[in-house]
Amino acid sequence: MCAPGDVTVHSRFITPIVFPHDGDYQELCDRWRDYLLGPESDWLEGSVLLATGDAGILIINTHANALKQKFILDVAEPEAQLKMLYKHTTYEEAVKAGCPLQTFGSFGPKKS
Repeated sequence: MCAPGDVTVHSRFITPIVFPHDGDYQELCDRWRDYLLGPESDWLEGSVLLATGDAGILIINTHANALKQKFILDVAEPEAQLKMLYKHTTYEEAVKAGCPLQTFGSFGPKKS
């Protein structure tokens, strides 16, 4: 699963499936979901499904149980992958692990 222009499409060991999109993230996620869970992707049954971008990670984590019935999924920690999708949770996890990094803050309503 990759975006147009993704360098991973140049590997001789994969068959890239690329969906052009106009930047609408939710539409892209919906198209991937429908394709992977529908009959159009039956020809790929038994293949290893790899995500090379955020949309792919989100789709695989959200629909892992259904996708496992059709594809081989990478060995991953779904909770950790989802946390890495968002910069703020990535920083929070780095702080918990004791990694040195620049300070960051949360923006939101002022606490009284």
